[in-house]
Amino acid sequence: MGSRNYAHIVTDFLDPEGLYFGNRIISREDCTTPGQKGLDVVPVEPSAVVILDDTESVWKGYFANLILVEKYDYFSNVGLDESEEEGELSCALEVLTKLHSVYFEWYDSFIDCDVRELIHTHWEEIQGQQGLGTCSSHMESGKRARVDDECLTVTKKQRVC
Repeated sequence: MGSRNYAHIVTDFLDPEGLYFGNRIISREDCTTPGQKGLDVVPVEPSAVVILDDTESVWKGYFANLILVEKYDYFSNVGLDESEEEGELSCALEVLTKLHSVYFEWYDSFIDCDVRELIHTHWEEIQGQQGLGTCSSHMESGKRARVDDECLTVTKKQRVC
């Protein structure tokens, strides 16, 4: 699990003006269960939370909210940073921007929208629109199977955004 400092380095790159993340970052210092992250420390419903993380195992019970990304090696031993245009963080920013836009289109129309279903049902569409053929390849069949299982237990209106 990343430290608060690591999380701030990444979010400063992804969202330098604080439009999407603001101060809403969870790190290991906030956890209520050792070795696990949970949405119990987030003051909103899980249906409105997108998790961006490089470690799936720490989010047990929240796979449907999770978008996995490759680990960001900001201080790599070769002294190079990833490409601003094609790197994993650039890709993550595009995905988060698209999710944000679609979610609030529905929200502003007073339509009940669950970001977990949005992530699950619109993943291919988001990839296609953003040209993200290789970004976050973790979101493949294994993840989909876990999300499908988890979504069956979600108690809410069964509506696809």
